[in-house]
Amino acid sequence: MSAVAPKLAETIQEELWFGDEDPMRSQLEAQSSLAAAVGSALGLKPFPAVASRAMQLLSDPDVDFKAVEKVVGQDPALTTQLMRTANAAVFATTKSADTIHQAVMRLGSRQVYNLVAGLAAMGMFRDLRGLGAYVRDHCAGVAGVARALADSWGLQDGTRDLFLAALLHDVGKLLSLQVGEIDYHRFGREVISAPDAVHVKEREAVGYDHAVLGAHVLSGWRMPEIVVQAVALHHQPGRAYERDAQLGLNVTLIRLANRIDYKLQRNEPADDAFIAEVAQSGEGNYAGFDVTQLTAVWPQLVAARREVAGAFSKR
Repeated sequence: MSAVAPKLAETIQEELWFGDEDPMRSQLEAQSSLAAAVGSALGLKPFPAVASRAMQLLSDPDVDFKAVEKVVGQDPALTTQLMRTANAAVFATTKSADTIHQAVMRLGSRQVYNLVAGLAAMGMFRDLRGLGAYVRDHCAGVAGVARALADSWGLQDGTRDLFLAALLHDVGKLLSLQVGEIDYHRFGREVISAPDAVHVKEREAVGYDHAVLGAHVLSGWRMPEIVVQAVALHHQPGRAYERDAQLGLNVTLIRLANRIDYKLQRNEPADDAFIAEVAQSGEGNYAGFDVTQLTAVWPQLVAARREVAGAFSKR
């Protein structure tokens, strides 16, 4: 894939990216900085060709199972991790799948598409250490928690591509670490491990944030539009709610899972005050959660987070 950055707003309206004025830099400077970062990121991280071809095949309503197996089989590591993840309890399959054909039949071609896309994207950051590994594991944890939340409340029908969007919601941070334009260590761990904090510091530093960068690069990787928009707007929930009900619900669950995962990453128990805070938040109210229900499903959230984070951190 070419390393040339796509034009800003080429695939998504510009207002998504620069809807709120940045007092530290002009919009023109922010756009120029973002364009350079997108170009660098696409050059450093071209999307794997095997995964792209498999995703193309899985997008066909008349999917050719043999063709998918043949293509994915060209990457043994992807095949192994795909089967491991497809059999994870969080996907609630009644029987284990031994082949890609069986995985598609039991999970559906769209879910296998999401797994291939997510595994390939996160696989590009497998060798990260320190802060990079922390962010990568957080992404996987949020995907597991978001999936479990949707399952617990019977929201799967209204959350197309939620798992993939949650998995990739902070890919912009991983890309920024690779590009090297932002020194995240200077923000401090209390900012890095808090929801709705890092993106403010990023905008002060370079004029754009990880949600913007991640969404542009995901667009360049040809990820589903609802995934790109959920990543772009996960720090602007109001805009997501206004645009589309499905998008709004995806962003809501990502934001709830984001807050919960930060708690779980610190190995802190779920105290009543925290659960009440989550349930009574704007996102909790939007999704219709309550304290009793959230308390009851907490063990499932912990298990889902551990399972998915473990699967995506394995080499």
